Amino acid sequence: MIEHVVFFAVRPGEDASGMIQALSDLRDAIPGVVSLSVGESFTARGKAFTHGLIVRLESRDALQAYLEHPAHVAAVEKHVKPILDDLLALDWDVTD
Repeated sequence: MIEHVVFFAVRPGEDASGMIQALSDLRDAIPGVVSLSVGESFTARGKAFTHGLIVRLESRDALQAYLEHPAHVAAVEKHVKPILDDLLALDWDVTD
């Protein structure tokens, strides 16, 4: 099992609802996704990351397929990049 976590810094004044919906839609669109959660932070700690995404995937191969999947690429190009200042992505093997 793989955990894929992304923190997004959405530019001030941008509406992130389209981003949240587009990323949520990936849950059922891409094989190998076990669970997916995305939302806006209600706290402001540390850096200016405003939103987060956690995707649990079946394997490293499933992560690679997720990243290359046309639905993921389209969501990022259309709904993420246009409103983003910065992002941080981390991936690891789940050991629980």
